[in-house]
Amino acid sequence: MNYTNSERNNKKTSKGGVILIATVILGVILVGFIRQNYLKSHFARNTMIQGVDCSYFDIPKATEAIAEVLDNEKITLICGETTYEFQGKDFGLRMSDSKELEEILASQQGFESGQEYTIKTSLIVEDEKVEKCLSGIKELQKENMVKPQNAYIVQEDDGMLRIESEVMGNEVEFEEAVAMCKENLIFGETTIDFNLIANVPEVSSKDEKLNANVTAINHILDTVINLELTDGSIVILDKTIMKSWVCVDESGEYYVDGEKITAFVEELNERVKETGSTLMFTPSDHSPIALPVEDKRILSIDIEKETQQILGELEKSGTYTRMPNYEQEIDMAEFESYVEIDISRQKVWFYYKGECILDGVPCVTGNAGNHDTPPGVFYLKSKSRNAVLRGWNDNGTPYASPVKVWMPFNGGIGMHDASWKTEFGGEIYKTNGSHGCVNMRLEDAEKVYEYIDKTMPIIVYKSENG
Repeated sequence: MNYTNSERNNKKTSKGGVILIATVILGVILVGFIRQNYLKSHFARNTMIQGVDCSYFDIPKATEAIAEVLDNEKITLICGETTYEFQGKDFGLRMSDSKELEEILASQQGFESGQEYTIKTSLIVEDEKVEKCLSGIKELQKENMVKPQNAYIVQEDDGMLRIESEVMGNEVEFEEAVAMCKENLIFGETTIDFNLIANVPEVSSKDEKLNANVTAINHILDTVINLELTDGSIVILDKTIMKSWVCVDESGEYYVDGEKITAFVEELNERVKETGSTLMFTPSDHSPIALPVEDKRILSIDIEKETQQILGELEKSGTYTRMPNYEQEIDMAEFESYVEIDISRQKVWFYYKGECILDGVPCVTGNAGNHDTPPGVFYLKSKSRNAVLRGWNDNGTPYASPVKVWMPFNGGIGMHDASWKTEFGGEIYKTNGSHGCVNMRLEDAEKVYEYIDKTMPIIVYKSENG
């Protein structure tokens, strides 16, 4: 077959193109092969390790670059309110080996682009350098440390409790600080706050148990109990006494010693015995009053009952005014028959078996100021008719007063008729009273005489002061 020149030229061109394409393809393959081999030993682009751009670095170069950054790494230590600045080289911060870099490089095979990496296990520090840096921080020196102190309860001079606030302190165990610093550095931390490991108080001033204890005791100490005795004196039970009752146990908890309450009641009992017996009595048409009882009825306090009442009042808190709880107190409810004589109102009542047989009849008692009829609870000594009462007038002259009925109940003082008087009651006793006896109209005195016996109390009192 014969070819024309044109055909021959076309064939040459076609052959040359094939060769060129093959050459290009071969070149691409060769470049790819070379690149692939290169990336086996170099990090991909955009590879950041420990903040260092390691794109296309081999491991030795990356190690050198990272070491330089670690040396100049800014390390901040915080102690209390003070901040200290160091560099990585001050602690000997470096990579221990290239194992992690090799792992990062191996993980990039087949990838054109890398990412950001952090060294997690290969960083180390030098123990001696760490200790040297920390020993230069004054807050970590033992003599500069303030130990923490728990909030606690204190008792003031007046007995009341308050909470002394806690002391935060700045105490840090040096060995613990070293360990914390090393651990943070090898994990890539650049700011280390030693306040996080400072010893702190276990109990604060806001502690619920502490505040509840203070509130409970102060609630008790705020109580005031006025104990009225039969001699007119008042024993005041308040925090000036109760503060000595407050004790504290081994755990620091405050409490009121119950034995000291009982001891107080026992002391009160001894004082009460010196004042004589008492009678809480409700006069006719009048509010209750306290009356002394003749000496033979020695009074004592019911220790258990009084102690329990005090405990109840302390629990409620507040102010109380009352008589003590007497063990042998005379209860008028036990008596159906008794005579009642009110010096203030100058009247006599006689209750016989629950019935009022004399209802506030007038009388005249002892002359006020020099022959006052003593108040109290008495009993009939005897009774007789047609007696002559003898004695001495204030001017020294003798007197002899005949009476139809005579009922002595307190030495030479008794109830009797007084035929020489034309008026009874009112305020006669203030200027023209008796020598102490209770003068009555004959018909009234006769009625008392008829029914009274030695078992019936004779109650003499003043319903008003003065």
